[in-house]
Amino acid sequence: MEERLEIQYIKEDIKNYHMQILETGFTGLFLPVRFMGIRGEDGEERVCGLFRTEGYVSLRDFRPLDVCEALDVVISLLDRMLRAEDVFLFIGDYLIHPDLVFVRRRAGRTPEAALAWTGAGLDRKSYICAMNQFHDGICSIIDMLAGNLQGDGEGYLRHAWEIAAGEGLHAGALKMRIFRVREEAFLCGYSRPAPSGSRVADSSRMPG
Repeated sequence: MEERLEIQYIKEDIKNYHMQILETGFTGLFLPVRFMGIRGEDGEERVCGLFRTEGYVSLRDFRPLDVCEALDVVISLLDRMLRAEDVFLFIGDYLIHPDLVFVRRRAGRTPEAALAWTGAGLDRKSYICAMNQFHDGICSIIDMLAGNLQGDGEGYLRHAWEIAAGEGLHAGALKMRIFRVREEAFLCGYSRPAPSGSRVADSSRMPG
């Protein structure tokens, strides 16, 4: 049986452009999805998103094997957020919340994080509100990873949390800073290196 998550939207709350991009799966940031029009019990036209979750586990049920794997989840999410901006899916367009995050493990690769799409809502329209929601969301994700962490090294997640909470960084700069925290955790013997050829491992060539 196909594993899936169903989310309903008021028709005006999701744009046709968003649905088209999300259904292509181009960015990798969002779970595979197809949309269909339905009519709610109140007679109002709605859009139903059917997100496929096979191979993924909810962030609430994800148990990082070590602190580096936990940080890999955050880096994966930030990397895909940047890719989404290339097709005009901006951070302020969608909600970032631990309940919407799913993680996939594949042999020999770093974990891959994906979101279920939920529009940000009318109260998130300003840039300041969008960035506050972004930083709060990343901090909440780090909190959950810290709570589920197996083994030592939680202090590195606390450090990543402080960076996300306190410096107002955009996704690109935040990804670079958190990758440096991951490097330090590995060099101090808390974990294994990122698999060769992974996007996280390639980040070691980032400037600065």
